[in-house]
Amino acid sequence: MNTLTIAAKPDQKKILWWVVGLFCLSPICSPFIALILGMLLSNFVSTSYQAKSHKWTKILLNTAIVGMGFGMSFKEAMAIGGEGFGITAITISVTLVLGLIFTKVFKLEKEAGLLIACGTAICGGSAIAAVGTTLDAKKEDMSIALGTVFTFNAIALVLFPLLGHLINMSQTHFGWWCAMAIHDTSSVVGAASVYGDKALKLATTVKLARALWIIPVCIGIGWWKKTEHKKLPIPLFLVLFIAVIFFHGYLPYVSSWGPKVNVVSKHLMTLALFWVGTGLHFQTLKKVGWRSFAMGLCLWVIIGCLSLFLIW
Repeated sequence: MNTLTIAAKPDQKKILWWVVGLFCLSPICSPFIALILGMLLSNFVSTSYQAKSHKWTKILLNTAIVGMGFGMSFKEAMAIGGEGFGITAITISVTLVLGLIFTKVFKLEKEAGLLIACGTAICGGSAIAAVGTTLDAKKEDMSIALGTVFTFNAIALVLFPLLGHLINMSQTHFGWWCAMAIHDTSSVVGAASVYGDKALKLATTVKLARALWIIPVCIGIGWWKKTEHKKLPIPLFLVLFIAVIFFHGYLPYVSSWGPKVNVVSKHLMTLALFWVGTGLHFQTLKKVGWRSFAMGLCLWVIIGCLSLFLIW
C-alpha cells in the first residue's frame, strides 16, 4: 500500500519544507515537535530534498553537538558529577547491559538496540547522535532510536511532575531523579521547571554532568569498532566536543559569547532532528513494529525505578 501524499506542485512542496525548517529553528519548536514534523512531511509531502537529508542530518548533528559543549562548565560538571558519580555509573552500566540483553530478547538490529540503550542511559538525542556517528549507523536505525526516545520524553514532561507530587518528593530528590531517569536534556529542564527553581538548577547541572559520559561511551564503542574495522574511529566532532568543554571557560571573550553559541546549537539540534524525522517513514516504523518501543519502555521503567531507589 502506497503512502498517502498531499497533492501540490513541486515548488509549493519545497516552500513548505523551507517554512517548516525555519519554524524548527524558532524557540517555540521543541525537538520532539521537529521530529514529528519531519516525519509528517516525509510521508505526506515528499520532495527532492529527501535525497539530501542524510548529508544535512550529519552536518547539523555534528555542529550542534560541538556547540552544545559551550553550555557545560567543566569545573561545575566535574563537581556535581563527582557527587553523583556512583549513581550515574550504576544506572548507565545497568542500562547498557540490559540494552544488550533486550536487543536479543526483542530481536532488534544490534546497532538500533545499542542506540536506544545509549539514548536511555545518557542523554537522549545527543547520545544517539554521538554514538550513531561513531558507529556510522544507518539513518533508519538512528530514526527509530530517536523516535522511541523522544516518545518517552514527551510522556515524561507530564508524568514525572505528577509522580513527584504524588509521592511528596522534595525538589532536591526530584532534581536528581528526573536528571537520571529522563532521556533528553530539554525534557529534564521542562519537567524540573514545573516542579520548582531548586529542582531546575540541580537537574540541569546533573544532566549536563551526565552528558559527559558521551565521551567514554563513544571512545569505548570506538575501540569495539576497531575489532571489526581494524582502526579506531574517533570522529572529529567528538575531539572538538571535549576541547570545547575543557577550554571555553578559560579563553578570553569565549566565556562571554559561549552561552549564545550553546543556545544557537540547541536550535540547530532541533533542526537536525527535523531532518532525522524525514527518515521516519511509516513503512520503516511498520517494519520495526512494536519491538523498539517495548525495549525502550522496559529500559525506561527499570532506570526510573533504579535511580529512584538509589537517590531516595
